[in-house]
Amino acid sequence: MKSLIHLRDEPGVSYWRFVDNDSGELNQAPPKEGRRTVHSLIISDLHFGTAACRARALLAMLNTFWIEGHLILLGDIFHDLEFKRISGAQWKVISRIRKLTDPDLPLTEVWIRGNHDNATIDIFRYFIGIEVLNEFIWECGGKRYLAIHGDQFDHFVNDRPLMTKIIVALHSIVQILDPHHRHIESWLARKSGEWRRESAMVALGALKYGREKNVDVIFCGHTHEALRQRETDIEYINTGCWVKNLCSFVTITEDGPILNFVELP
Repeated sequence: MKSLIHLRDEPGVSYWRFVDNDSGELNQAPPKEGRRTVHSLIISDLHFGTAACRARALLAMLNTFWIEGHLILLGDIFHDLEFKRISGAQWKVISRIRKLTDPDLPLTEVWIRGNHDNATIDIFRYFIGIEVLNEFIWECGGKRYLAIHGDQFDHFVNDRPLMTKIIVALHSIVQILDPHHRHIESWLARKSGEWRRESAMVALGALKYGREKNVDVIFCGHTHEALRQRETDIEYINTGCWVKNLCSFVTITEDGPILNFVELP
């Protein structure tokens, strides 16, 4: 059975390692016993349909936690409509997520619309059986939380749609050329991120929007850069992505949110 190895905890952050050294059944979910119980779990930017998607690590993460509140898919779950590129391991993650909609399980699943999801939502929301929203607000432990993908605050994506499509196409090409180590892809992502300055831009817009919504914490994805930024009256957390060698996600308990990092081989 695949799961994550816990490495250490720091204030507001946990570190894990995924070790892919066995051929255990990917589609078998372990029982509640032995798993960490959380109220909510947030993942974003899975990009099913790309070679970069870390599907086996995703399954290991889902094996590690027992969710009693919400599983929130914070956008860009699918990359595009090229379903033939979705690998067997990725389909098994999709199947696992779909099974979590079982009414006998305690959690509620929510899919937040991402900019890559627009073309796929009408097809997959019925297949997966998850409600699709533009944003989601909930409470836990006396705190008020808001989840929104974050492309709404990225002026480059909104103001330059043609250039955005070119960048997306380049990413798809380099994923095919360099599917394993992704040196080219990492360089391109780093350079395009520097060019757009999207991470700081999204954080700034999200903090402003979170204040308007009167929440304690606002979560975004979109930038692929995990980030935790606290201000006096509000906190911004970016959940990162699952297309890098250091993947990330957020868990929430009554004590508050934790930004989790997963090291991959």
